[in-house]
Amino acid sequence: MKTIATILIVIVIAFTSNSCSKELESIVDCTGESVLVKIEHNVDPANSKQINYSFNYAGNGTVESIIWTFGDGSPSVAGNEVSHTYKASGSYTVKAQVKIKKEGSFCELTPQRTLSIN
Repeated sequence: MKTIATILIVIVIAFTSNSCSKELESIVDCTGESVLVKIEHNVDPANSKQINYSFNYAGNGTVESIIWTFGDGSPSVAGNEVSHTYKASGSYTVKAQVKIKKEGSFCELTPQRTLSIN
């Protein structure tokens, strides 16, 4: 009976260690991808509250989706390049929830940038 319990414990440990290493590999890959992403913005010349955002990715994966939130409670918007008009002056944190496909697996990253709107 002790031998069977020992064998089961060894199997569980082996399965868990293989699962964790794959997850750790995925985490490391996604962390590496995070240095390759960048949110850029520019202010519309005709309206200082309208900001044009773009997303740049310098990696060799494929950007599957980008969902933007603008930090002012407005609905999220999808797209690589988006425009948003803020209703009031203030400090806002824009986030781009990005899904990147690389070598058959997915990385989800959320770069952000804080802006002061006049």
